[in-house]
Amino acid sequence: FYGLNDRNKFYARTAVAGCLRLLDEALKQPGLDLDRVVYYGSSHGGAFGLYLAAFSDKLKAAFCGVPAYADRGGFLAGRNTPVCNYPELRKNLENALYFDTAFAARRIEIPVMIGVGFIDVSCPPSAVYTIYNELRGPKLIFNKIKHGHEDSSPEYLPLSFQWLAGQITFP
Repeated sequence: FYGLNDRNKFYARTAVAGCLRLLDEALKQPGLDLDRVVYYGSSHGGAFGLYLAAFSDKLKAAFCGVPAYADRGGFLAGRNTPVCNYPELRKNLENALYFDTAFAARRIEIPVMIGVGFIDVSCPPSAVYTIYNELRGPKLIFNKIKHGHEDSSPEYLPLSFQWLAGQITFP
């Protein structure tokens, strides 16, 4: 949580800005079809997919499996969220909320598929569902009922790839 006491120095701020710049630079490459740019990531990668979808108009769809950084204030409503275990996050809650992916989700209008592990202690269902409920565009959630953060049922990955491919048109 380096720099969390100042939202302008928090490491996530630089990381998000870097990802946005990377996306812009990558899309300058010749021969790319800018109508078929999608994102695929999980955990921290799922969170950064949400940030990119929220703050860039370049993506056409995103798969964000077990996305991180959500529901930072959930403990105030009695939910057992990862923030409960980190006094630094509680102490700097206002800054942590500034980077909450559920707030970013409110800006997203592109199609998004979310994966959630029902026994995930890193990104618990209550946190992931706060993201899902805030999405403004077409959305789909895959409930990994018997799985946690890193594992999943055999159909999870193929279904996520199939869904993402279905969001773009091919010549």
